[in-house]
Amino acid sequence: MRGRKPIAAALMVFFLLSLAAPAAAAPFKDVGANHWAYRDVMKMYAKGVVAGYGEEYRPNESISREQTVVMLVRVLGLAGEAQGATFPANFRNPEAISQDFRSLIALAVNKGIVAGPDVLDFRPREPAKRYEIAVFIARAMGFDGTVSGSIVLPFTDAKLLNDQAAWAVPYVAYVYNQGIMTGDASGAFRPLDQVTRAEMAVLLSRLDAKLQKLGSNTLKGEVYSVSPAANSVLVQVSPGQIITVPVAPDAFIFKNKKPVALAELQKGDKLEVVRNAQGQAAYLEVIPEEEFSYHEVEVSGTIETVTRSGNVSISLRTATGLTTYVLDSQVQVTVDGRAAGVNDILAGQEAKLLVRGSSVVKVESRNVAREVTGELVSVNAGFTPQVTILDSRNNRVTYVLAGNATVYLDNTAVGLEALVAGQQVRALVLGQEIVQLWAQSVTGKASGTLVRVEYAPDARLVVQVEGSEKTFALDSGARIRRDGRTVTLRDLLPGDAVELELQNNKVVTVYAETVEVRTEGRIVAITLSYNPAITIVDPKGQELTFTVSPDARLRRDRDRIDLSELRVDDYVTIRAEGQTIVELRAEDRVVYDYLIGTVKEIRKKEQVLVLEDLEDNARFGLGVYVDKRDTIIIKFGWESDLDDLAVGDRVFVLGRAESYRFLAETIVVISGLR
Repeated sequence: MRGRKPIAAALMVFFLLSLAAPAAAAPFKDVGANHWAYRDVMKMYAKGVVAGYGEEYRPNESISREQTVVMLVRVLGLAGEAQGATFPANFRNPEAISQDFRSLIALAVNKGIVAGPDVLDFRPREPAKRYEIAVFIARAMGFDGTVSGSIVLPFTDAKLLNDQAAWAVPYVAYVYNQGIMTGDASGAFRPLDQVTRAEMAVLLSRLDAKLQKLGSNTLKGEVYSVSPAANSVLVQVSPGQIITVPVAPDAFIFKNKKPVALAELQKGDKLEVVRNAQGQAAYLEVIPEEEFSYHEVEVSGTIETVTRSGNVSISLRTATGLTTYVLDSQVQVTVDGRAAGVNDILAGQEAKLLVRGSSVVKVESRNVAREVTGELVSVNAGFTPQVTILDSRNNRVTYVLAGNATVYLDNTAVGLEALVAGQQVRALVLGQEIVQLWAQSVTGKASGTLVRVEYAPDARLVVQVEGSEKTFALDSGARIRRDGRTVTLRDLLPGDAVELELQNNKVVTVYAETVEVRTEGRIVAITLSYNPAITIVDPKGQELTFTVSPDARLRRDRDRIDLSELRVDDYVTIRAEGQTIVELRAEDRVVYDYLIGTVKEIRKKEQVLVLEDLEDNARFGLGVYVDKRDTIIIKFGWESDLDDLAVGDRVFVLGRAESYRFLAETIVVISGLR
């Protein structure tokens, strides 16, 4: 016995893997074309409901309770919802269920397929009895066991079921009346018998025909033409619409319930086609005329987008994903139970579509309140107030605010003008209208150098931030501190280092610090106006402009002076806070500098020398301006003029730097051509 346990375990693992992920494969070796359940096994296999053990289906093996439930979940088209499903707290021993089946069976418990005593004692590995399978199927069809009056079963062994499991009688009666399960030739139901895998395939096939939940890979249509050479068939799926359906090499084809070759299909045959993941027909069956209608399927979900250009189409979000459907030109539309038109179909509505072939022939939608979360992109407070939200699915959607809409910012009722881009929002939406909106303030920080304060039309700060000027609106209740003291806006000075705290794109706090600047240079410009300013050229040749504080201390030598007594060419020493002079000392000093370089170009018309190969004071390497009357030029001990200089002469230039130019007073040629 010990030697058999590993083999049994290996077989169980093999079975779980094969059943958990059905894939297209050749027919099973043990279910030949002459097997009584061949057609149903192949149909359910093609639809992904059943699988086998490699090349074997094992039709005569009993099916377990957990396998039964898994197959029912698949035939209901619910397998895609199972990921992440968990068992309720009152479900006992979930670990007894095979690992690969747990999420599927957890979903079945949540859907009510597994209920009642099965929640407390599921017994997953036990072979399923016929009456138990009847209960699972009835629940899968939505029957909850409620009946009025007494039930008399038409089976010869009805007493056995009443004695052993009387509670299951309504379920057995239901599946019998639905044509899913019947008795045997003797009229017995055999409620305690086990069900084989072949029998289960037949029951699943009947249930699939009844419920038609696997419409995504199934279509119905009329054969228009057959091409055995191309291994394809043209199928008319709706009046005036014909599509090409490629046929898989190992496809199962049935006519008159018998397997046939593709060539035996004829024009006009009513066809049911099951397609595989590659879009090929894996199963084709000619069905009776009375069972045929153009392929129709109901799809329910939430409308995400409506496209009205050309053929109107809608994108519907369902449990399995987002799919786009084209509306038939004669589509019937109802909204909230009233007749409507395609223009009344809106994103956000819950909708049920009747899809025939590849077109939607009926839309039933209703406006439901739903929650939308995301980031506010824009606000339009015009005649028709609108907001645009980038939602959690990364869709940018514009909504209209209802006339009675309420807006909250940080849980305080506000007007629409309080909303700004960047805020995180939560909106209650009905159709395309927002009826309530909650926004959270967006905060941020900025830092830089204050350029100026503006008071009109509203108080604003202009700040140099990383090389560019930015303007920040000031909140009416903004707190302003400078050098650790609370101040007013008028106390801020250009050049202050500022840190701003922002809320909803407005400055709510300003932290300013005085930036002391000490420099000196020659005055090149004085501006006497409402905001007086002085421009100097410092020893590095840089031109600097400062405003003058109204209470600045100005002195010449030791005497106090006012701004009108300063003169261009005065040499000044400055102490400034930022860009504002608070202290200035002026001197009657002539300041000279010099250049040593090589003549690169002589511009006689402008009387300018261009030098290269400058030594230490390369800061003055712009233009050397020569005054023909006042500039002294000496070459090799002789007084000369500009015409005597030559490109390549090495020169010493004494003069004064003035902004973008160097004014030469004396030029001495150190070396050069004679």
